[in-house]
Amino acid sequence: MVSYFLINKKGFFIGKILFLILAIILPEIGVANTYYISTIGNNQNKGNLDSPFRTIQKGAYMAQPGDTVWVMEGVYRERVSPPRGGTEQAPIVYMAEPGKRVFIKGSDVYTGKLKPEGNKVFSCSLSTMEFTDDCYFDNANPFKVPVASTPWERDGEPEGKEGIVFTLGQVFVNGEMYRQYPLKNEMKEHEASWWYNEEKNAVLIHFANKLQPKKTQIELTTRRRIFAPHQRGLGYIHVIGFIMEHCGNQYPRNFWETKENAQAGALGIRCGHHWSVMNNVVRYAANIGLDCGAEGPDNERINQRIYDPEEVIGNRIENNYILDNGCTGIIGWGSKEMVVKGNVVMYNNNQMYRGYKRYESAGIKFHNNIDCIVAENLVSDNFTYGIWFDNKYPNARVSKNVIVNNLRSGFFLEMGDYDFGTVLVDYNILMDNKENQIYIHDASGGLFVNNLIAGTRKMSNTGGTGPGRIKEAYGQAVYIRQVGSRTKTYHHSFYNNIFIDNDINYDINYPMWRSGEQRFLGNIYPEYQKGFYINSASDIPKPIDESYLAEKISKETGADVFGNDGRVELSLNQWQKFWELHSMHFDQDARKIENMKVCYIPEKHSVTMTIPEELKPRKNARWNENYKLRFDLRSESFPGPFGELETGSHSYIIYDGIPPGKRGELPCINIF
Repeated sequence: MVSYFLINKKGFFIGKILFLILAIILPEIGVANTYYISTIGNNQNKGNLDSPFRTIQKGAYMAQPGDTVWVMEGVYRERVSPPRGGTEQAPIVYMAEPGKRVFIKGSDVYTGKLKPEGNKVFSCSLSTMEFTDDCYFDNANPFKVPVASTPWERDGEPEGKEGIVFTLGQVFVNGEMYRQYPLKNEMKEHEASWWYNEEKNAVLIHFANKLQPKKTQIELTTRRRIFAPHQRGLGYIHVIGFIMEHCGNQYPRNFWETKENAQAGALGIRCGHHWSVMNNVVRYAANIGLDCGAEGPDNERINQRIYDPEEVIGNRIENNYILDNGCTGIIGWGSKEMVVKGNVVMYNNNQMYRGYKRYESAGIKFHNNIDCIVAENLVSDNFTYGIWFDNKYPNARVSKNVIVNNLRSGFFLEMGDYDFGTVLVDYNILMDNKENQIYIHDASGGLFVNNLIAGTRKMSNTGGTGPGRIKEAYGQAVYIRQVGSRTKTYHHSFYNNIFIDNDINYDINYPMWRSGEQRFLGNIYPEYQKGFYINSASDIPKPIDESYLAEKISKETGADVFGNDGRVELSLNQWQKFWELHSMHFDQDARKIENMKVCYIPEKHSVTMTIPEELKPRKNARWNENYKLRFDLRSESFPGPFGELETGSHSYIIYDGIPPGKRGELPCINIF
């Protein structure tokens, strides 16, 4: 077994040891205080180990820079809102008891009467519930707030149709998330579902067949967020080791201009700086799991100013589980020098947002993040894109991530007009993502180096009907096109990557008009006769049409196969000939290898790869100008992300971090 160096467990074992050390020494520190929280405590107590507080919020009120709020095992149902931050030398630390399960929930247990409605349907009156997270412009009760964009590819009230209304509420029965239906009749037809009766302020629940409703635990979301200050811009706060679940936050539709829809995660830094968010589980938020940027306009009545990305600086999001959230796992608009590292990001967009005004769904999605690093994360099985950089990404790096089996593209780059080498995407596993491994539109400056890009199948007629939805052909390992006039799509570079088992390797727009030079060197391809496309999506001016462009490509390359969908398919030799006319790096040293094979084994977090021919390292100085001295550059490297490659079949461990576990099960947190 060959070890692949992406992610290892050393950091987690060190983290566990650090927890134990802190558990011993923090109470002994003379200057700082440690406030203890227990489910059997009382807020009138002293807050020490023998006389703990009852709520985390009480500890937050007491904590000053340098203090620790130490939360013992149990379930806490509250929104925690730190009133102050710490300092560089004296952060405020919120820490769950190491090795224990410490829940903070945005839900409460329903203790009222269940009214039978027939056929396993019972109603719960919300008149007995308390909605204490009351700071919003709309409503503290999540069930009374419509979702800004309806999920499940349905056009609801925000799009103009009457009667289709989803709410921010959530229902959990014995820990299982039940699905919301916007119409009563639909709820009646589906078990494990619910519907909100606005007129009676009641939730109707259709229980699963084998359950006895009166013997179940019903949890209803009563809070919009779980851990987020009211005051924006606090700094030096550490949040470590909690399980946060169940909240009713909003979909961030037009978050940049609609205050009610600001990016507001279950766990949110609220435009803060120098936060450290480590070893937490964040799951089952109605929409956003964790937000770590400048949010947009304030969605709270305090109505604070909008923060500049330069102010939201130095945050670290490390070693967390971000699972099963409604639209997006980790999101951030506007941040500088942020590190997102070693996280497990899976099963997000469980509400299946897709289509018009549903553009904020991904495992990880960032806008305008400056000098940020996204590294060593497992981003897998999200019902959407894996990682999406949108609208500015200067000096960013996406490195050593495992991005596999996501429902849409693995990595999506959008909207940024830059020179070569602005964002580095290197040493990643991009494999078995359904639409593309790499998708780019209206963006420039991507530098893709030493990645494995594999397992793409042809698709057609994806998308759907409705406003802004078009049927499109995906299924390319790398797909680059212009779809609007906002910016340009050019200056991308692909160096030293391994392409295996893709029905289409590249589909790239013609390098004129709003497109331009692209660069290629040192890539490895399978022995395919075809699989290289030039498309017409370059914002071609009238009266030039696709037939003219196809004829032009044919003359440049000798290609005799014409596409009927605005694309021309080329062989590798024709591809090289085409780009020699348009680029200084035209894949002149690309290598074709017969019978290459690759297989991803998720149970073992490994890739088995067969390379029948010997490969040697390539000199990287050839593309040094693309790095612009911003990133480390090795003098030479083997193609792909594995380091030295041996001839034959070998297995490479591609992930050795915190174990992801199965969907619906709480991850094992004993390593924390």
